[in-house]
Amino acid sequence: MTRTRGIPSLVGRSVIAFFLLLAGSISALAQNPFVGPRATAMGGAATAVADDGTALWTNPAGLARDLRIDIELFGSAVASNRNEFTRSLDFLSGIDPAHIAPGDIEAIVRELQRISQPGTGVVASGVAGLMAGKSGIALGIGEVAYSGVYPVVDLVHVQPGTDPNTRISGNTSGVSFAGLEAREVRAAYATSFFQKVLLVGATLRFIEGRTYYVRESIFQIGDTDAWNLARSAFEHNQVSTSKFALDLGAMVNILGIARVGLVSTSINEPEFAVASSPTDPALAGAPAFLRLPRTLRAGAAVQPISMLTVAADYDLLETDTLVPGARSRQFSFGAEFKFPLFAVRGGMFHDFAAIDPHWAYSAGVGVGLNVLSVNASVVLSPEGGLSVTSPKRRDIGAALDARVRF
Repeated sequence: MTRTRGIPSLVGRSVIAFFLLLAGSISALAQNPFVGPRATAMGGAATAVADDGTALWTNPAGLARDLRIDIELFGSAVASNRNEFTRSLDFLSGIDPAHIAPGDIEAIVRELQRISQPGTGVVASGVAGLMAGKSGIALGIGEVAYSGVYPVVDLVHVQPGTDPNTRISGNTSGVSFAGLEAREVRAAYATSFFQKVLLVGATLRFIEGRTYYVRESIFQIGDTDAWNLARSAFEHNQVSTSKFALDLGAMVNILGIARVGLVSTSINEPEFAVASSPTDPALAGAPAFLRLPRTLRAGAAVQPISMLTVAADYDLLETDTLVPGARSRQFSFGAEFKFPLFAVRGGMFHDFAAIDPHWAYSAGVGVGLNVLSVNASVVLSPEGGLSVTSPKRRDIGAALDARVRF
């Protein structure tokens, strides 16, 4: 199927697409979504930092840190190209197995063998939301979306000749696209104890889950850009299911200069059915369901002076992604410098469970007065140069928000 290039979006006409269109960029990450531009700019560190509307998604305990009225609209997303999948796909796409020169077979088989390793593929996630909150009570609507694009490799039909059992002209290697949208209504309550030394919070989520799945020939993929591949996972064979989910969080303030936080999301791990048909080749290999993964994440933040915050997060549990065999266990680190009218942020993250663990980097800025602020951030890995569509790019992302506080 030929895919057109353009400004990427994670979920078609969803609010995520709206924000990425405003940002004029694309965005990327592994399984745990980066929520909002502040967390994105700080490499995903948010568990002990959250005190704005994004706390409804990152750690509900943070809603008790600031009791002012808070209204926020945000969007962010991230995609990770694991094991250089897009580079191999760029090589394999467009090849006609029925017209392969014998001298080219070795290179083709070598690429197929390389991407047959478990955990190879593109893993992406994004979040968009609108929330309003005051005094630890918050309501929000939004979407959390995940996608996985991964190869299904045929290493049997890899020989020259005319034997139908082994000839490369009959190679059936494919690419599977899986997507899960969790369109949500969220309600949260947070409170504090011991003069705000301990903060606890909970978020109840009503989810309309939408799953997508399709498989295509690896030789017929028309677009090998990681982001466009990720968004293509939300185009075929939609199935809707409604479920509830629960998040719990806590935060401890230490001497007014440090905080530690702990949050678990999707504790009940809701499952959403996927389309299936034994006679439809486009649904070959479809899983029975896609699951929102249970996460357990810890974080710490230090504020040695009023203008500087340094924070780090770590996943205490490995989580599944939508790519079979690909797990995620992330370490995030970032810093924020606040000045009278603007803020500057930077960070990095590392996924220890990836097939090719590596560092990626993020940066962002915020501009605002006491009431209104606007923030933006980007994520980039060093590979691929300045081209955001390079098949060598490992990670890429962006985020944007607008916030009003009274």
